[in-house]
Amino acid sequence: MEMLIVFGYIFLHTLDFSSGEDVDCVLINCGISGYISTFNFLSDGITGCIFTHDFLSGRVSYCIFTCDFLSGGVAGCIFAFNSLSGEVANYSSLLFDFLSDVVAGYISTINFLSGGVAGCTFTCNFLSGGVAG
Repeated sequence: MEMLIVFGYIFLHTLDFSSGEDVDCVLINCGISGYISTFNFLSDGITGCIFTHDFLSGRVSYCIFTCDFLSGGVAGCIFAFNSLSGEVANYSSLLFDFLSDVVAGYISTINFLSGGVAGCTFTCNFLSGGVAG
């Protein structure tokens, strides 16, 4: 993965899922407003990542990354930040292989105004006898 910033532009390279080779390059305007990275899905590496920055504060306002679902690694993660306060507004992670005994899903939502947790959901492997929801 390469990222090059030139005169407010970001060059994004996408890797082939099967070979890991660069297959695409995208040009984005408006400075550091977005970042996308895609790696080989079969290598246990990150398969996708998106960062969006708040134009007013310069903080990261959103992030998604997904890893190999069969590896037992993180299969999905979402961060959303309150643009005004910079606090985490939403967090979702730990989406692991459903065939293992590890957590299959976790969601926590934080109140934009108070910063307190507004909701939380756990989903585990139905075959493991763990928490299902």
